[in-house]
Amino acid sequence: MRTFVAIAWATLLCAGLPAQSTGPSGLPELPDALYYVFDEGAGATTTANLAVPIPGGGSSAPLTGHTMNNAGMTGTGLTGNGAVSSNLNTGWVMDLGANSWTIHFWLDLTGVTWTNPFFPGIPSMYLFGDFSTNQFNAVVVGTIVRLSAIGIPQMNISGAAATNSPHAIGFTYDATTNNYSCYLDGVFLAAQPGNGTPNLSGNGTNAFAIGGFLVTSTLASGAVIDEFRLWRRALTAAEIQASWDISLGSTLAGSYQVNQPGCTLLVNGASGSPATPTNLSVVQGANVTVQLTSVNQNQLWDLGFGTNPLVSLAGGALTSSDGQVVNLDLSDPALGSWFNVMQNAPPFKDLQAVVTVFPGPPVALQAIVADPTRSSGVSLSQATRITVN
Repeated sequence: MRTFVAIAWATLLCAGLPAQSTGPSGLPELPDALYYVFDEGAGATTTANLAVPIPGGGSSAPLTGHTMNNAGMTGTGLTGNGAVSSNLNTGWVMDLGANSWTIHFWLDLTGVTWTNPFFPGIPSMYLFGDFSTNQFNAVVVGTIVRLSAIGIPQMNISGAAATNSPHAIGFTYDATTNNYSCYLDGVFLAAQPGNGTPNLSGNGTNAFAIGGFLVTSTLASGAVIDEFRLWRRALTAAEIQASWDISLGSTLAGSYQVNQPGCTLLVNGASGSPATPTNLSVVQGANVTVQLTSVNQNQLWDLGFGTNPLVSLAGGALTSSDGQVVNLDLSDPALGSWFNVMQNAPPFKDLQAVVTVFPGPPVALQAIVADPTRSSGVSLSQATRITVN
């Protein structure tokens, strides 16, 4: 049987399909608690959480007061307005307990001046925190960035809040060694032992906030935070050194092809994100609704399928000449397509079908529609994998 990949090649060869793409080596996986790149830009009132999996706070967070107007490490960043109570509410109440963690972010205070409305003359402002979690917070004091909470040692990074250039700042806790570590611009600075068993779990009275901490002095006007990352493990020094000056969003968040007007595939209305594919779990005998839409009516099209897990861009997925990602596993022995070859398909029309699922291996799906507006000549849909229980 001719495979979906062969169908894609038939259309893409004239556009110069590149060799198989792999992600940068040595990089950590996407954060599994919080990850914000703040690239929605001026006028946006929410920002996406690209963490995988999405934590209890949800896939987006609302902004109060602050904006995303100024340039960040890449794209735009969380831009302070200096007003008390301004913040980004993640919706996530810390639940780390005594387990390992890593917090890493980019801070730009270039040319910024600020005052503390509560303690005039002491230049301090809070960067993030969850008050209900033993007052866990990071604060700028002079040119120092200080992380602290009740029950953990105070960690200070001198020069991290200098106003002559931005810096990348990292803190880790390794529960296996009970050590806390600090990093500045990818460089390990120091480690210090814990002073007992930490408890970084909140009581739910408030959520973890970025750009503020309760109603205290918040991110100063013009100050920028970007690439905010929180993992539920302690990253190694090598991982931090490999990733401190690049956006994980640009290297990994594009791992999965995203639905767009050129070709949209929805199963039970579900759609993933650039960092997360659509993974559905359904009960045997249940009906699922498959919708396939495109602005490219009356064009050639096909629907590819396989049984292997979906492949991310970082995991070696093939890409088209215009950057679209083929997330079906090219080595899957069950790889195939609905019409065998794309040219056998009837002219595309939006369709919706209700299908009853039966026991069997998981099925991965990805659609392709000829698209004369793209340099590659095709549009690929979001990748979807269905598991029957």
